[in-house]
Amino acid sequence: WLFAFILGMAIGGFIGGRTFKRPVNDIPSLWRRRFGDDPTRRYTATFLGGFLILFASRLAGGCTLGLFISGSTQLAVSGLYFGILIFGFAMLTARMVYGKATKEAP
Repeated sequence: WLFAFILGMAIGGFIGGRTFKRPVNDIPSLWRRRFGDDPTRRYTATFLGGFLILFASRLAGGCTLGLFISGSTQLAVSGLYFGILIFGFAMLTARMVYGKATKEAP
């Protein structure tokens, strides 16, 4: 059932993307300024990010976000500790990828 679920998401996303009337510009301006409009670079970054998430899930023996959500609601030390690590590494990764961003004028 899991394979059918993932396949259905891919097919549905493809059909939705092809039948939407106006073009979707989903490239964030911060990404565009830092890395440009090259789709190969975006697809590579997306693939590597997805691979890391799947690898971490398999390594942890389950959903890594589930540990944070269910563990922190039960006030388990492991869930709280993991949540702190998630946010810390997310901020560090964003700083490494995007650098120090300046606020744009509207």
